[in-house]
Amino acid sequence: MAICNVIIGIDIGLSGAVSVLHCDEKFDVVEAECVPMPTQKEKRGNKNRKILDEIVLINIIKSIAKLNCNLYFYIEKQWARGQAFKRKVKRGEGNDKGVESNEEEVAMSAVTEANIVGQYRFIRGIVLTLGYNVYAVAPRTWQIRMFGRKTHGDSKLASSIVAQQLYPEVSLLPTERSRKASDGMSDSLLIAEYGRIICKTTIPG
Repeated sequence: MAICNVIIGIDIGLSGAVSVLHCDEKFDVVEAECVPMPTQKEKRGNKNRKILDEIVLINIIKSIAKLNCNLYFYIEKQWARGQAFKRKVKRGEGNDKGVESNEEEVAMSAVTEANIVGQYRFIRGIVLTLGYNVYAVAPRTWQIRMFGRKTHGDSKLASSIVAQQLYPEVSLLPTERSRKASDGMSDSLLIAEYGRIICKTTIPG
């Protein structure tokens, strides 16, 4: 039976995703798939809040672990306080500093940071519990490798463009009603592609 390798790329966050690259013994892709991060609504007072659907995510990772292949999990690393915790806003919505573009980056709230770090540790814990290693990769590391340079502009747009070029057969639409590609899905796909490149160049075939 031919050796098979599976590379899993996970982008953390409620708008993140899980991508899976099914590869042959030489780490050449045979099939690629991407699913948005599962979420559910939780009642908080008079409002519904979107949260991670932990049970569904556990089942997704367990189903991958059942594959009779070598598995390599690559997850975007998150810090308690770092550059990973920034979001783009339209000028005027966040800080009022003048910038050349129509968008600027502002720090996320402490609650958002805590949720993202919590998701990172939760997912890392699932993978480790199942007996697999977790390869944490910093956002800047995989972005430089995949974009070929440091991105000073819109990294989300660059991510969608590169992901669609590399894997045109993979849908980056989170739902059937979506009209815009999900940057979380494209990011997870590129994280998986980054992992595949690392494996292909460092693991003897």
